[in-house]
Amino acid sequence: TDADISEGPNGGNLYLQYVDNTDGPPFHEEIWSQRSLDTGHTWSPPIRVNDDSLGPEVDQFHNWMVCNEEGILAAIWYDQRVDPFHYKFDVFAAYSYDGGESWTSNHRISSVSIDPNRLALNAEEAAYVPSPVSPASPLEPAAPMAGKIAEYIGLSCVHDKIVAVWTDTRDGDQDVWSARWYLPLTDPRLLTDSGLVLSCNDSLRWATAWKETEDRYYIQVATSDQFGANDLVAAGFTQYNSLAVPPGLLDTTLYWRIKAYRAPYGIATDSTAYSAARSFTYAGCPCVCDCHRDPMCDN
Repeated sequence: TDADISEGPNGGNLYLQYVDNTDGPPFHEEIWSQRSLDTGHTWSPPIRVNDDSLGPEVDQFHNWMVCNEEGILAAIWYDQRVDPFHYKFDVFAAYSYDGGESWTSNHRISSVSIDPNRLALNAEEAAYVPSPVSPASPLEPAAPMAGKIAEYIGLSCVHDKIVAVWTDTRDGDQDVWSARWYLPLTDPRLLTDSGLVLSCNDSLRWATAWKETEDRYYIQVATSDQFGANDLVAAGFTQYNSLAVPPGLLDTTLYWRIKAYRAPYGIATDSTAYSAARSFTYAGCPCVCDCHRDPMCDN
């Protein structure tokens, strides 16, 4: 948990982040976040912080979250998505620039995956360690190890600078490793699922990728996922993290993608690459008419 004690627009917010596996298979924990805008009397619905695919049984666990002086949230956790067998794990990070309303795309912090089975022993150390026994299940290690590997993790964020520590096994034993970096302009994380049928009352939504007072986005909507000039239905800049679905071809599959910009003083500087495209079908606007087509309706 943490609180926003800044004088910014989200000052006074309370934040809760936790691991939960209510609806998933075993070994599929995920990181969830909630916020309170009224000193804890009510809480928002939980939103998913990790952005990996919903399919594989990938564990995310032992998260740590902080809120800096500007009201920006930063979080790290252990994550098994890099290992194809989903056993080794890495440190991943994400941020919220909009008061916990959304979380950015995730990125990897550790450069070498952490192996729970790895424990280097010299001859003297080995004499004090019991011989390994057959594991009760394939998920239990067959080599001796400390019982609390990876429970040690921490994070600090002061203005734009972040420092993290975690348990790491790259040198053959369990050491404390650290990294420091600056708040990044993250790749856009699209929140509107692909394949939905949307009307003109709906919006395309994405996570805020940079500080709300300094971010801009360029969005493209097209009839082809190649986004050629002749295929574009709409294109343009916006400073918000949602855009009303632009009128398009009725009952036709459309594609959209965005890129994020840092834009101090409203002037766009560096940007991300375009996000991967997602699709939707434009169903038009609902008519309010009894027995014949209203000429003002587009469906």
